[in-house]
Amino acid sequence: MLTAEKNSLSDLILAVAEGDLIAFQQLYNRYIQKVYSYSYFLTRSTQQAEDLSQELFTKIWIKRAELKKLDNFEAWLTVLIRNQVYNYLKRNALEQKNLKKIYQLHPVVTNSTEEIMLGKEYDRLYEEAVNQLPPQQKKVFLLSRKDGLKHEEIAHNLGISLNTVKNHMKAALFSIKTYLKGYISSLLLFSFWYLFY
Repeated sequence: MLTAEKNSLSDLILAVAEGDLIAFQQLYNRYIQKVYSYSYFLTRSTQQAEDLSQELFTKIWIKRAELKKLDNFEAWLTVLIRNQVYNYLKRNALEQKNLKKIYQLHPVVTNSTEEIMLGKEYDRLYEEAVNQLPPQQKKVFLLSRKDGLKHEEIAHNLGISLNTVKNHMKAALFSIKTYLKGYISSLLLFSFWYLFY
């Protein structure tokens, strides 16, 4: 285990690859700003940049054994950030495209009964996704998304560590995204059903 700050990047990477959590924290502290800044530059969203940054470091920890094979960690990290953000942007673009398909079914009508029904259906699915979270995850998620508290404030209010808050948020977001993965398809089917029946 590490007992002091590692100055050599190669030593730090090797320690992380061997499962050293202290080394991983040092690596995180050294590169989080770069990861966040690049993610923000591409997404223009502070929340998405934060979420993507946390996801990326989670991936690094999960795949830590592969770090031993790297010749250039910083180049690898840049590619990893870029790929993760581009994947997010592609998913987001596809989601927006599918949402447009829904609204193109009745483009000239606003606040129609159909739109109200679609909105209610989405709200129902979202509420279901949040309600299926474990109690502590749900509490952390709602304090962040509903009450607008920062992670540090949530940690203070609940008497838990900042890392625990971040882990709960990451797990909650993953769970909700997974739950809602097919919601666009569901809404499209719901819309077609409403139009033709």
